[in-house]
Amino acid sequence: MSPKPFPGRSVRKAALDVTRNNLIEYCRALDADQWLQPSKAEGWSVKDVVAHLGGSCRVIFSPGSAAMMTTDDIEDWNEKAVAQRREWPSWKVLDEFETWSRRAITLGNAVSLTPMAHARVPVGEIGTYPVGHLMAGAPVFDQFTHLHHDIAPAVGQTAPRPSTDQLEVAVAWMVAVLANQLRKAPMAWVGGPVNLELTGPGGAAMHITSGGLLKAGASWAHAATITAGAESFVSWGTKRTAWKDGKVELGGDESLAARVLDGINVV
Repeated sequence: MSPKPFPGRSVRKAALDVTRNNLIEYCRALDADQWLQPSKAEGWSVKDVVAHLGGSCRVIFSPGSAAMMTTDDIEDWNEKAVAQRREWPSWKVLDEFETWSRRAITLGNAVSLTPMAHARVPVGEIGTYPVGHLMAGAPVFDQFTHLHHDIAPAVGQTAPRPSTDQLEVAVAWMVAVLANQLRKAPMAWVGGPVNLELTGPGGAAMHITSGGLLKAGASWAHAATITAGAESFVSWGTKRTAWKDGKVELGGDESLAARVLDGINVV
């Protein structure tokens, strides 16, 4: 079980709809030069980012989904999918996203009403997840993060303010991924519990155990504390910005807290 409970169906559905609609409306307003601008996702243009998002939705309905689920390098898989679309015009990239994201949401909503929603499936090297969580959490996190932190800064136009539903779902997904990452490669050097509190919409209280795993709730016997807004976690938790540049407060053994923060990189 993830240290942060996953939001219910109504919240997931609302987050999916607003995240998709925000991205489509934003991209429809881009001009030809903006589509070709280097995004903040290293090596990708704005068009490449949207190609990645559309391809990620389309693969669900193709035999390629098996390769995505079993890869040991999800970033390399993403890169190859983008390369296949690099010569596409921007209208075709956006059309693919509009079409297949709509179908993915329809499928996800239907699956969420069945026992299949609770079945766990692998996603590359980042672990296994319940299907119902995967089909909402991954696209909300991916689309929200790429729009707000990779596309909008590149073209110089502000993205819509995130809704509470978006933050709840995006952060829940990030916490689930981080928990899986630490199961695979624990921060065994921690030595004493480190509390991680995310505040505001999407927030949660967690701690990294002395064995380096992520668990729910704060630890009263902590060696250090990390406190930050949940919205900022989307940025520094994915290494898009340095945690030192965000509003992150450290307490207790600050050198230990800083080392923990340096080791967090949710993909």
